[in-house]
Amino acid sequence: MKKQHSIFTVIIILLLIDATIAQTGEQTEVHHSFICTDYTQGKVFSISANGKEEWEYPAENCNDVWILPGGNLLFNTGKGVKEVTLSKRN
Repeated sequence: MKKQHSIFTVIIILLLIDATIAQTGEQTEVHHSFICTDYTQGKVFSISANGKEEWEYPAENCNDVWILPGGNLLFNTGKGVKEVTLSKRN
């Protein structure tokens, strides 16, 4: 069930991107990865441009994440926030 929730979230994001393109009339291909959270699985993770999970970090109670200008990730933990590098060091 938890894995299905993650897939459902990715599908919704892709549908929103498609709807935005349809509204603007632009035909643009997206070729980048993105960062997201999964509250039910308790993690922050990155999805590659081809749709595969490429990186993850345990993050209980996380429902929001930001990529900082230096490339580090900042996310909430339910008890505050945490900053992590992509090499998984605090």
